[in-house]
Amino acid sequence: MALSAIGWGLLGSGLAAQLQRRLLGSQDVLPADFPPVVHVYVASAGQRRLCLGALADPQAVLTTAQCMLDGAGGVSASLETQVVVGSSESVPGTEGQYVGTDRYLIHPNYTTNGLNHNLAVVYLTDPAPMSTNVSTVAIYNRYMDANTTTLVVGAGQSEANAKQPPTRLQAAPFTVAPANQCAAAQTSSYNNGPTFCAETPGAPNVCTGDSSSPAFVQEDGRWYVAGLVGAKHAEDDSASCDASAATVFFTRLAYYLPWLTADAGLTRNDLAHGTGGEPADPPPGIDPNADEILPDQSASSAPLTVPLIPPLTLAALYGMVLGTLGCALGP
Repeated sequence: MALSAIGWGLLGSGLAAQLQRRLLGSQDVLPADFPPVVHVYVASAGQRRLCLGALADPQAVLTTAQCMLDGAGGVSASLETQVVVGSSESVPGTEGQYVGTDRYLIHPNYTTNGLNHNLAVVYLTDPAPMSTNVSTVAIYNRYMDANTTTLVVGAGQSEANAKQPPTRLQAAPFTVAPANQCAAAQTSSYNNGPTFCAETPGAPNVCTGDSSSPAFVQEDGRWYVAGLVGAKHAEDDSASCDASAATVFFTRLAYYLPWLTADAGLTRNDLAHGTGGEPADPPPGIDPNADEILPDQSASSAPLTVPLIPPLTLAALYGMVLGTLGCALGP
């Protein structure tokens, strides 16, 4: 069931009822369900990866900084990027439209394999063509209590040990965890800080290819983007997609609104929804500009072959792997 073609953001009750508890085995996303979700191709030195992002402005895509790493896993200023809008396929093939990119900006405080400041903006050469399958989305700028439900749209495996990726993007609900639970895995985590997390007692879960997946929050019948999947830490150090318990970390976009407006130049009037989620002062002993590197949650990507156009087939892309994060999540 698709969302209303007029005024994106009204969730059809049928889709809500059909959503499963995990991206492993979750519900297919259909055209026009989530038109702000875009695909970001990144290439460096003959290597290529695929991430997701959210269209926050007709000419700007929000994605994670870990998506913008070069082939050696370092932050690079010389990547080739492409964006596909309007496709609900996990790997664009027959749907959507390629849009040229002008440049990109990585948060200056991001540290390779870090959890905080995991944010980048990819700028489009021309405004994305708005349609029922393509639209912008406002950042959810309200305080997120524990037990807030977010809906994550990802491109990763829908079944553990799957031989093929799902044909379509997958959607599943995740519940925001209390800050003290997040801090147990990431000591710099705090309320209204740069990240929020979801505790997963086996399900829902994320898998290879779900890095940078947007997390949406619904309010008054409309959807807003709250964060981007950045990391997953399995409590039993399992590399499996269906680890028995895990903490999934998201970049909390509201925290970075000052940077997005002042430095990244995003000035759309309706860039944000609400005024209750702006950055809070960190607790004593936490440097808000520092990053926290947790190797068991770090991001890496396996190479994907060029050319950039046309896209590789699903089987070819999947055979080369979209990348891993903690051996279970990749950009």
